[in-house]
Amino acid sequence: MAAEKYRRRSAIHGADDAVRGDAEASTHDLTDIVRAARQIDPEIGRRWVIMGHSEGGTAAIAAAAGAPHWGPDLQLLGAVAYAPASHIARSLRIMAHGKSASPILPLVAMMIQGIALSDPRIDLTHVLSAAGLRHQPELQQHCAGALMRDIWWNATPTDRYFRHPLAIGPLLADFRKNDPSRQVPQVPLLIVKGSADDLVGPSATADLRAQLCLRGANVALRSIPGGTHDSILQIAQPAVLRRVAARIRGAPAHSSCGDVP
Repeated sequence: MAAEKYRRRSAIHGADDAVRGDAEASTHDLTDIVRAARQIDPEIGRRWVIMGHSEGGTAAIAAAAGAPHWGPDLQLLGAVAYAPASHIARSLRIMAHGKSASPILPLVAMMIQGIALSDPRIDLTHVLSAAGLRHQPELQQHCAGALMRDIWWNATPTDRYFRHPLAIGPLLADFRKNDPSRQVPQVPLLIVKGSADDLVGPSATADLRAQLCLRGANVALRSIPGGTHDSILQIAQPAVLRRVAARIRGAPAHSSCGDVP
């Protein structure tokens, strides 16, 4: 579960890493996985490619920016981000005043709890309503899919989860600091999105690509017609594997930054 994973990550990396943020901790985690694998099996090579989906896609973008510096002993060739979550601060502002239910409320709630566990400036009693605080333990007891089907989480207008007036400044700052649009990937990045994704909207992904392009990244965007948040993993697999194989062969990586999204 996201909140507990954030707690474990902060414990592993220490207080300084927690304050620096989830993006940097994700970079360290992914790079250190490769180092650990090489210690177990020295025949594993130094060249590697990052692939992640949803929250993992966000982590892949962070590592594409930071891993070449954190892991100079390795050779990162590229990264693939399927439906990466982005612009969470924007979503949070909308949800704090939303009068309708949202399927992503449990996901945002897990992110809020995770950041609050690592940032002592954030007091959830100043962020969440009494009802929101009552339902907080469920984030540690159930996975996101189960909560997204739960009657309370699935039917409650999102503004009822938050306290009003809302002390949200530090929380927004943390979300902005860790947003993938703030990263500068140092290796070619492929972003895969589905046109029917109702969790990570195609427009948000297109905006993410545009912002990464403005930062000088080599980004290719592949849109999957009819692809949902989950189905793109299977549908896009052949194209993604061709892209990864090309990176391993050393072929140039095409950027779509000059293309119309």
